[in-house]
Parts: sequence; structure tokens; C-alpha cells
Amino acid sequence: MTVIGDHLRALRTRAGLSMEEMAEKLSFARASSYQYYESATGYSRDRLPRHLIEKLKKALVGTGEPPITDADIDAVHSDNPPQGETGFAVGKPTDLKLVGAHADAVRLLLQQSYGVAFTRVPAFNLATDQDVKLLVARKPTRRSEYFPSTWLNDIANTGSFVLVRQAGNQMEPTIGDHDWMLFDWAVNRVAFPGVYLISYDNDMIVGRCQRDPSSKDIVVTMDSNSYQPLRIPPDANAAVVGRLLWVGKRF
Repeated sequence: MTVIGDHLRALRTRAGLSMEEMAEKLSFARASSYQYYESATGYSRDRLPRHLIEKLKKALVGTGEPPITDADIDAVHSDNPPQGETGFAVGKPTDLKLVGAHADAVRLLLQQSYGVAFTRVPAFNLATDQDVKLLVARKPTRRSEYFPSTWLNDIANTGSFVLVRQAGNQMEPTIGDHDWMLFDWAVNRVAFPGVYLISYDNDMIVGRCQRDPSSKDIVVTMDSNSYQPLRIPPDANAAVVGRLLWVGKRF
């Protein structure tokens, strides 16, 4: 059983609830949907979604002996997505929900199973020329992934997101080849230092960007020592596609 699974089972037992009763109190469609969180082979993240923490508080605080408190439930995890020195959240590939042609039906099924709304996010692959062209033109792609809507709202309030798969080792070890990256698509300029996705001469660059106050150039540096810094002048054929919010690491 995972650490979170241990915590949840201890709270449920302390409250005197069966698996079925716990699922009902948390508004899950069936007991097996909740059991996933306690299973040794189920939920693999190191924290729970904020909406589930709130449901746990509503269902369990004041029950059990000794009575369960808000602090007992907060101890399961921190409410905020993990933030590193890089300023963006880091997750695992299991955070992604890959879907096929019946995307809307899958979203409804996920909502019924987990009791939370999911947001459909367009997904692009930088290793695919067609996807790069679509990104440059800011046109939609046929592929999409799903993220919990409340989680997306926690990390950005724009409601405009795009998921991009990295191609190359320029940002290793922070972002590896084939890692997924979530960008805020509403950001179209480098207002402050951060990791950005930039369209430059019909190519895509992911790097740490900041504006040179004297020349107004965008200075792009890569985390890999094999790459030299790049300067993009104001009159270059370049455009900011988005600012990095989240990375799905390959482990």
C-alpha cells in the first residue's frame, strides 16, 4: 500500500466506515473507484487533489475516536502542487489520462468515477513536424489529454492550456526527451524570467528566458551544458507560445 493509501485507510478505519460507506460519503459512483486510492497498485502520486481533501474534511471531521480534525486530513499531503526551484510543478506520467476518439465519453466516465470535472487539453509532439506547424499557427490538434479542472485552476487562472511533448535533450536533466510539458497558452510575451516555449523561425525552442532590459532581446539558456545561450532580437521571426506550468517526468 502507498503512503497515501495507508493514511486514507487509517482515517477510514478510525471513522468506522466500510469501503462502500467511504465511497458514498465522498460521492464516488462505486466503491471500487475509492478503493483505487487505498490500493497498493492504484494511486501513485505523493499527494491528493485539493477537491478530494475538501471532500474528506466534509465527510470525516468530527467523526471517530478521537475525533478526526482538519489537521489529521491536511497531514495526508500539502494542498498545493509540488513546486521546485524551477517554479513549475513536477508530476509523473501516470498523471496523464490518454484518450482516443471517444474523448467526451471518456471525460464523462472519469467525472462519474472520480467525482470531479476534467478539462480537455490539446496535446502536441515536438518530434512531429505537423504538430510543430500547428503550434506555430496556434491551431488545434486532434489529440488531447485530460487533467482535473480544479488542479488546472490552482496553477493558472487563464483557462488556456496546451500540452507539449519534448523532443531533444536541451533541458536535461530538468526536462528530458519525451517528457510532457504543460504550458499556459495565454502567455505571449516574456514578462519575467521563466521557462517558455518559443516559436523561432518556424521551429520550437524550450528554454529559460529573460528579457535583456537594454537590447530588449530574449535571452534563452538551456539546462544542458552542451548548449550555448541564444539571443532572440525584437525584430526576429519569433513568438512566445506559452509559459511552462508543469512537467510530467519519465521515471
